[in-house]
Amino acid sequence: MAALVVTALPRGKVSIAFSKQGQDAMRGEFKRKKDTEWLLAGIWTTSAGIHDEPSVPPGDPESRQYRGILLNKNEPFGNYSTIYTIVTTP
Repeated sequence: MAALVVTALPRGKVSIAFSKQGQDAMRGEFKRKKDTEWLLAGIWTTSAGIHDEPSVPPGDPESRQYRGILLNKNEPFGNYSTIYTIVTTP
């Protein structure tokens, strides 16, 4: 299972730091507080990945959840990480 370090950055960006643990990449997913489906935040081959998604409404803090899973040859490897909740900063 992948471990993430999720940090709010200015202007609604979020940094997702991780260890690839010998795998090819990390697939990051997110969802907003009222959403039910996970959306792609990015696929990163180096840490830390930056998720640059505007807040809804724009410029306001927003509660989001993030999770990640390692990829090996573009296929999920292992289990999803713990789900991390963060509030973005304007």
